[in-house]
Amino acid sequence: MCLPAANCLDSLFHSERSLHPGYRLMALCLAGLLLAAQPCRAEAGAESTDQTDPIASQALGAHLGEEQEHSHAFVLEAAATTEETPTDGINRTGLSVGIETTVIPEWLEAELTGAALGQSNNREYSAAFLLKVPFRLLPKLEVTLGVGAFLSHVATGPNPETAHGRIGVIDLVFWPTRYLGWYLEASSARAASTQERAFGLSAGLMYPL
Repeated sequence: MCLPAANCLDSLFHSERSLHPGYRLMALCLAGLLLAAQPCRAEAGAESTDQTDPIASQALGAHLGEEQEHSHAFVLEAAATTEETPTDGINRTGLSVGIETTVIPEWLEAELTGAALGQSNNREYSAAFLLKVPFRLLPKLEVTLGVGAFLSHVATGPNPETAHGRIGVIDLVFWPTRYLGWYLEASSARAASTQERAFGLSAGLMYPL
């Protein structure tokens, strides 16, 4: 029996008022039933405060550790890239570099990339800004979908030109360790002026900064 119930029954037993024995017995029975039916909230609260669920604590710690492991201020990217324009059959290969940062953890990332593609007689330089949404498949594996804008310039060749437009990408990212990752990226871009499309594929490494 909890402490408030014991105090109440004790006051009834030692009351100085002269009550009829029958009334006193009925009051004692009723008070005992009501107080015994109600849990001792103070004692229950103290017990629940003292007791913690070890499984829940471990799960919370693992989740926080996982978020901390995959949370980087900036990530540097370097990749081998190839791009093809189906309309004119031109295929260019080269290198691309980028830097990525987390805007909203687990929700939104921002990326700025630059690439130099083609040979000396047909060189193309491009830059793109993307907003990406990550989807974690496994603790070390994720897929990201991104959209953004690009700007490109063909510096040499028979038709030098500057173009801009929109671009969409899908990435497969794998982190074997927290200090190094690799990714595959497929992209599709469309120029705003000519509506010409280009498809790209990149494979590279990611270095957290």
